[in-house]
Amino acid sequence: MKYKSITSRSIYGTLNGACDCSGLMLIDDIVVGIEDVLNPERLNRLWSIVDNNLITRGKSGSKKLW
Repeated sequence: MKYKSITSRSIYGTLNGACDCSGLMLIDDIVVGIEDVLNPERLNRLWSIVDNNLITRGKSGSKKLW
């Protein structure tokens, strides 16, 4: 992006072409409910989304607040 802004996206929503972070990335409420917490397969799938889609959106020098 060529201008400063703030955006929010669902972890299950698309991030491709929507946002990159060069400042501060705020990450909140990644695990939705007890079904996700108690199911290792869902947690692994969720972490895969975070690791591949979310974390890679942070540019060099950006900070993450979990």
